[in-house]
Formats: sequence, structure tokens, C-alpha cells
Amino acid sequence: MDVDESRNTDLDSIMDEDDEQSQQKKRKGKKKARNSTVNLAAMTSEREALAALESNEVLHLRLRKKYYSEALSFIKTIESSMDSVIQLLGSTNKAEVLESMEFFRETSVYEFQTSEVVSASSVR
Repeated sequence: MDVDESRNTDLDSIMDEDDEQSQQKKRKGKKKARNSTVNLAAMTSEREALAALESNEVLHLRLRKKYYSEALSFIKTIESSMDSVIQLLGSTNKAEVLESMEFFRETSVYEFQTSEVVSASSVR
């Protein structure tokens, strides 16, 4: 009986060791559950940066639109004033005639259509 009991205790200890080893292997074999490492603060700051960039682009486009609309308004004003400047070409005051000629020279440099018509009619 002593032999049987010692065998049983040996078997029990071996079984316990095997169970512990298998549990350790399972622990090692199983990867730990991955914690979500999403950085919400970084995502929020990135969204804010994108929003700021988009708002800067929108502001830039609005300023460009304003610039172009003011430029078109200026061109229309110059073209509408050409009739008055044409009348100054026939003035008896030498300074007015010279200023009118300078005006039409500048407008021809910037390729205004009316200045080309005036230049062509004055050459005749």
C-alpha cells in the first residue's frame, strides 16, 4: 500500500505540474486583450486643425472674390470715364490734353478696348 500511495502522490504531483504548465502555456499563447489606444485628444485637435484650415481657405476665397469684384468695379469705372476724357482731348488747356493723352496711353498698356478705339480714331 505504501507503494501505491507514493505512486498516487507522484502521479498527482506530475498531474499538477502538467496542469500548471499547460495553464502557463495557455497564458503565454493567449495574447492579452489589446486596450483601445485611440487618442481622443489627438483626434479632436486634428479635427480642430482641419476646421481651422478649411476656415482659412474659405476666408482666402472670400477675400479673393472681394478683390476680383472690386477690380471689375474699377475697370467699369475707368471704361465709363473714357467718354469724359475723350472730350478733354479737344480742350484748349494744354495740361488737360497732355493728361488725357497719358490716360489713354496707360489704358492701351492695360489693353482696354475703348483706348484702342480712341487710338485708332486719333490716328486718322
